[in-house]
Amino acid sequence: MRSLAPVLLIATFVAACSSSKPAPATTPANVAGPAVAPAEPAEPATPAEPAEPAAVTGEAPGDAEVADVVAKATVLFTDLGDAIAHNASNCGAMAIAIDQTIDRHRPFLVESKRWKGNAAVEAKMLEGLQQTGVLEKTMEKMVPGLQACGTDPKVQAALAKMED
Repeated sequence: MRSLAPVLLIATFVAACSSSKPAPATTPANVAGPAVAPAEPAEPATPAEPAEPAAVTGEAPGDAEVADVVAKATVLFTDLGDAIAHNASNCGAMAIAIDQTIDRHRPFLVESKRWKGNAAVEAKMLEGLQQTGVLEKTMEKMVPGLQACGTDPKVQAALAKMED
């Protein structure tokens, strides 16, 4: 699966599942009172490291296992695209959203290392992802945010966590 991460990272630098919501409409009820600076976002909790995946056997995954991996990767890439797109104008929030997304999907990222270096398996899984169209859709969503924040050190560090 390692070949999938560079595809996403390259696309990312070329251009969470964020729960950010638009600011509430300004009404007399929520305007009154002194102005207060917004609080800094909390640092995400550090999740426990998942166990290393089992070593690759000579046996290739079956269609059901490939479908499962493709489904999990689709959710990961969709969530990552959303994290970036929803925070396109705030690089700090984007970095936090990317961190949270990657942390949430850490078990899958560790599991996917099981097939690292097996070109036939990686090709089969990449083909499944291409059939879903998720890579293209995600890249389209990410381009504006990454054009704005792609060089931000915190965003780059957050994206690098995909390789950990």
